[in-house]
Amino acid sequence: MVSAKIVKMQLNRIKKECDFALLYEDMKGQFPISELKSYEHFLSYLKNPDYYILKWEDYGYILILDVFDYIWVDYLAIFKKYHSMGFGSKILDTLKENFKNKKGIIFEVEKIDEKIPNTIRRQNFYIKNGAIKLCINYFFPNKEGGLNMDLFYIKLSENAPSKLELLEVIKQTFKTLHFDIKNEASEIYSKIN
Repeated sequence: MVSAKIVKMQLNRIKKECDFALLYEDMKGQFPISELKSYEHFLSYLKNPDYYILKWEDYGYILILDVFDYIWVDYLAIFKKYHSMGFGSKILDTLKENFKNKKGIIFEVEKIDEKIPNTIRRQNFYIKNGAIKLCINYFFPNKEGGLNMDLFYIKLSENAPSKLELLEVIKQTFKTLHFDIKNEASEIYSKIN
């Protein structure tokens, strides 16, 4: 068995479509369809210097947006054969180290549903890694009118952002990540409080 403690962490930025195709296949199996953007949508991010598609060898990947002074985690996954072995925590530790000049890291996390054990496991993972739940009624933009989710925050150099600052970060994130549903994203943004 491989231990996350002894594996060297090297996040490599993906810049080519052929390299992203394999990740997208994994994403389709690890994320609910209501949270997943289209393949073509992701390809547009390859040209955005503020969006990072980072792969960690054969262990996992993380997709992030550098927005203002924050890192917005769009997707984070460890390949299934390495689940529950400490690799998720290690990828977060590396993210914290690589972006320590930022104010903090923001995560969208599914709300807990007692009938779906993975929702409990995911929230516990972020809490275990130092994240706090932000007090905001948040919706992930999708074509179905928005998916109610929780936002979590890991402090890097500042306490959680003020509500006004957080709303500005969300607005910019929506413009960058959800440009394909501009009208819906604007309507969904108006529900956030």
